[in-house]
Amino acid sequence: MVEMQVKVLKKVDNTEHVKRDIFIAAEKAVKNACDAIKEEAQRLIAVDEGYGRDHIEVGIHKVVANFPYASFLEHGTSPHWPPIDALKGWAERHGFEKPFLVAQSIAENGTPAQPFFKPACDVAKDVKLWARGITL
Repeated sequence: MVEMQVKVLKKVDNTEHVKRDIFIAAEKAVKNACDAIKEEAQRLIAVDEGYGRDHIEVGIHKVVANFPYASFLEHGTSPHWPPIDALKGWAERHGFEKPFLVAQSIAENGTPAQPFFKPACDVAKDVKLWARGITL
């Protein structure tokens, strides 16, 4: 809870000044939150070659996981046959001689969720966003 006590010493019309200050503080809070979410998402994401980690980006008032497989990584997949050619590089880097066996496992089990974005947003709720110590 945030409490504020206001005492008016004299009548001053500085409404526009106050509006501007509130807007600037809100912009700073949103930027701080976006930066905190990006940093935490980059820390949490499963990394093979770093493409996904390197494509978590801060936009205007938003954080975006800007890579094609972000949703599959965050939520997992149901069983399906992935293209074996797409698995060859990953399989080699992880010591699998036959990418077909990896594809077969995915066809039987799908891929597990490896959440990084939602947990990053949850952590950011605890970050101090305002310069004066107000937290969400």
